[in-house]
Amino acid sequence: MKIVNIRLENNNTSKTCNYGEELSILVLSTGTLLHCTKVRLCLVPTLGWTRFGIKVAENENEFERKWGHWYVAYHGTKSNFADLILSSGLKTGPGCWAAGETVVYVSPSIEYCAHPRYAEPWNNPNNNGKYHQLVFQCRVNPKCLNSDNTRPETLLRDKNVQIDKNFSNKELEWVIRPPSQDIQYITDDIICYGLMLRTADGHPEQLPSSHWWKS
Repeated sequence: MKIVNIRLENNNTSKTCNYGEELSILVLSTGTLLHCTKVRLCLVPTLGWTRFGIKVAENENEFERKWGHWYVAYHGTKSNFADLILSSGLKTGPGCWAAGETVVYVSPSIEYCAHPRYAEPWNNPNNNGKYHQLVFQCRVNPKCLNSDNTRPETLLRDKNVQIDKNFSNKELEWVIRPPSQDIQYITDDIICYGLMLRTADGHPEQLPSSHWWKS
C-alpha cells in the first residue's frame, strides 16, 4: 500500500467534480507507486467501485465545453499499467476486431471491462486478503464510433447470457483507431478522466455482477 495526495470530489461519474480539500489516501498497488498527484477521490457506492477523478480540466465548465458531449466508456487494465496510462494515455495494440491494425479497445460497460482478461484482479495478503481491480473511465469522441467499429463481446461461450443489463452484447467492444498507424497512444479522441477501483472481500468472480465470467 502506498500513500499519495489527492483531492476529495463529489460523487459524480459522468463529469469532472468540484475541487475539495486535499488529503492523503492509501492506494493499493502490486508494486510501484502510482504517481497520482493529479488524481482525486470519488465514491460510487451503487456500482461497488471507488472513483479517482483525473484532473483533465481546470473546472467543470471547461470539461463540459471540451468533452461534455463525448461518450462515456471504460478500459480495464492491470494495476501496474496505471502509471503509464496516467502519463501517456491508452496505448494501441492488436485484437480480434483490429483487422491487422493497432487500435484501442474500450467498452460502454464497466462490468465487461472488469473481466479478469482486462482488469486482472490482485490481492494483498497484508490487507485481510482483499482483492482489487482497476478500470479507467474515459470519454470517447463520437466521431470515432460507427456501425463498423461497434462490435460484439468476445468472451462468452454461452452467447445467450447477457453480460450487462444496460447494454446489448452486440455493442460491448468499441474499436478506436488512431489517426495513423505510427501513433502508439491515442490522446486526442480518448481521454481518461476517472480511475475506478473495486475492492472485494473475496475473489471478484464471486460477486453477483460477475455471474457471466464462467459462461
